[in-house]
Amino acid sequence: MPISFKHKVAENTLLIEAEGIDDGIDEVAQYARSILELAYSSDCNKVLCDERKIVYQLSIIDTYTLAETASREAKFLDKIAIVCDPKYAREGGFFETASHNRGLRLI
Repeated sequence: MPISFKHKVAENTLLIEAEGIDDGIDEVAQYARSILELAYSSDCNKVLCDERKIVYQLSIIDTYTLAETASREAKFLDKIAIVCDPKYAREGGFFETASHNRGLRLI
């Protein structure tokens, strides 16, 4: 099942609730771009993603590539917070570190 999400805006924060399986880097990149476009068009400078219902399957290389891309494209955001299922804490931690090392404030 591809990633799908619902969203709403609260003040200057975009709230995302997502579910599905990350079937590959292209799908995850499109999901990320959709969120960034929504944040930009809604004049939000913060994003909170609830990804507890997403099954993470990306390779470590794809996760690194995604962090590089997100860091370049999300410069207009002050903060991004991603909540994942605890069983993906290692993958989430790697994404956080790789993004942070490239200047993205991800918590």
